[in-house]
Amino acid sequence: MKPLVSFALVSVLAVSGCASGGGSQASTAPSGPAQTQGTGIRYVPFSIPLLNDSAIQSSLSSARNTQNSIGNVPTVIAVDVPVTVGLVDAPLFNLSQVNLAIERVNAISNLGTAQQTETALVVYPGEATVNVLNYQQSAANLGISLIPTGSYDAVELVVDPSNSSVVTTSGQKLPMVFGTFTHGNFSESTSSHYSLVFNYDFDPSVGLNNLLLDVNVENSLNVGTKGAAFGASLFAANGNTAGAIGGTIVEPNGTPVQNATAVVTDANGNLMGLAPTDQNGNFTVHALPAGTYVVTIYEKYVTAAAMTVTASDGMTGTLGPWQVNVPAGFEANIGTIKD
Repeated sequence: MKPLVSFALVSVLAVSGCASGGGSQASTAPSGPAQTQGTGIRYVPFSIPLLNDSAIQSSLSSARNTQNSIGNVPTVIAVDVPVTVGLVDAPLFNLSQVNLAIERVNAISNLGTAQQTETALVVYPGEATVNVLNYQQSAANLGISLIPTGSYDAVELVVDPSNSSVVTTSGQKLPMVFGTFTHGNFSESTSSHYSLVFNYDFDPSVGLNNLLLDVNVENSLNVGTKGAAFGASLFAANGNTAGAIGGTIVEPNGTPVQNATAVVTDANGNLMGLAPTDQNGNFTVHALPAGTYVVTIYEKYVTAAAMTVTASDGMTGTLGPWQVNVPAGFEANIGTIKD
């Protein structure tokens, strides 16, 4: 029997823009092992529940012959098996919707070579247009499928740019364009089927049955007055063993600081994920394999998409860094941090 693989898409989204406010001057927290003003590091079992989405399910019953990113319709494996997709989100303060029109989910072998192959895992005949902001504590159930044994290098989401959009809090709908950011400069793709590729080596024969994908919109989305440019900053992990890092940022008087940016890097300084603080000052960075990470809190942060994010207290300081160990399947909560 071929192993069963399910998919969870986690989108960590945030606001871009400046906020006004006062408060005390930000201070720098000590380096090394995390020292916080709260209870210190505590580990709690971590999982992201999957939530069935009627819009996704209804899309499977419509008829549309879509193509993948290289212009072919791949062979679909076990199309009679129920398909679900998971997606979780963080707040995005200046937008009410970030809609990705997903056509299919593919597994990729031999990524970037002449032997590259794509296996269709989830196919939405009429697309699944998903507002990722609907999933902040649970994951939209995107799909489940049988997959052949073997080694895979990546997971691909194929999206339709023409039906993807953002909606501001004032109700203005803006189109989305896809491409890449290089040193703040955006190069737009003209493809009618854009590929979001999550680099992640996995072999389902060794028991992997849940892929956790983090779209990381705060670092990917640049919103202007006429549209939104999306240059993907993507992460993936084994959803069965993935962990997280969370915490709370407050001012000295206890007022929550929203829209500060928590950035997680590995020992070599590579970005592993980031997330904003919400209206209560809380943040969670998802899709982290077990390991040791460095957490830094920025009250002013410039994203890879060249957007400046400023915390609600108006400060521009840096808190941390802290070194945090994340056990497999646990959230390392570093407590309450006063700036």
